[in-house]
Amino acid sequence: MLVCVMRATKVSIYDLIIPFRLDFSHSLFRRSQTECVVVVIEDEEGLRGVGEGAPRGYVTGESLPECLGALKDLSSAITGVELQSYRDLTVLLEKLGVSEDSPRCPAALCAIELALLDLWARGQNKVVRQLFADSPGKPVLVYSAVIPLISDKQSLRRLLELVKSLGLEHVKLKIRDCRQGIEHIGLAREILGDSVDVRADANGALSVESAIELCREVSPFGLCALEQPVAKDDLMGLRSVSESVSIPIFADESVNTLEGLRYLLRNKICEGINIRLSKCGGFIRSLHMCEEVISHGGILQIGCHVGETAILSAAGRNLATLCPAASYLEGSFSKYLLTEDLSLQDISFGPKGHAHCLSEPGHGIGVDFDVLEKRGRLITTLG
Repeated sequence: MLVCVMRATKVSIYDLIIPFRLDFSHSLFRRSQTECVVVVIEDEEGLRGVGEGAPRGYVTGESLPECLGALKDLSSAITGVELQSYRDLTVLLEKLGVSEDSPRCPAALCAIELALLDLWARGQNKVVRQLFADSPGKPVLVYSAVIPLISDKQSLRRLLELVKSLGLEHVKLKIRDCRQGIEHIGLAREILGDSVDVRADANGALSVESAIELCREVSPFGLCALEQPVAKDDLMGLRSVSESVSIPIFADESVNTLEGLRYLLRNKICEGINIRLSKCGGFIRSLHMCEEVISHGGILQIGCHVGETAILSAAGRNLATLCPAASYLEGSFSKYLLTEDLSLQDISFGPKGHAHCLSEPGHGIGVDFDVLEKRGRLITTLG
């Protein structure tokens, strides 16, 4: 086993902007470019680890300026610290996890943690997942297509035809109201046939009554799940929908902490949970939350934020390999959305949504630092 002593001598923080190939929208936002932060940590040997966070105010209340401010504080706390063992690394991560910035800025914590894990794994010549388990639980993963909120039926039909041509097995539709949801779910079933798993995501746009109506009206279409039907703070409304319909109800924006997750599971608020690395504060926290969902018999979805680059996609891929019981995977679709990416190789899913485990050290990708310098705005460098 390699002996690895790591000291972060330089930390660079970037605000990243990469245009989308098409606008992506749901009931809470409309976006045409990324909104991400990237952290690069360099050690004494010149080895670099990278991490990414995606602050989303409508999910966690964390704004981009707040995230960047928190990153400066967290970076100061790690610069110059010597880590002589993996135990030292976990102790440092635990310390960062209870810092003042941690609860209000999970995307910042995610970016720092991912960069540290990437750097440590590279020094050990391991993939990040191998820090947690010797071998992947699922060598081939199956990803979902996520269809944005589209008003024009012809545009929606073209996207669904593309999904069909790729042979994807799982599809999620963004919806904004009951009527539109019924129409789009019906169209998806018409085009994709009965064998494709179709689910919908309202991002909190529905009332309890309209969510129940939607579920009953789409019963003939075989909807497999409805995600976040009501506002994120309306937990009792979420439970009312879940208790009133036979379709599994998922929480997303309603949960981003382990304590919140346990409350939902203990009180049987819903059947499924969407875990996303950035909203949950990084890899280790997300892994614990995934394990909690499975141990309680819940339906696990490992999701993503729209506009994530290959860094978060690769981290999500590693998380998914450690959670073979996950029912749904989202992410790894950079080539379908971004005009450029930060990876030297394309790690987007292919036909049938299939994607393989990553094998290079660190997150499993080679980072294109030229694209980072071109598309990223350097906020600060410490060290």
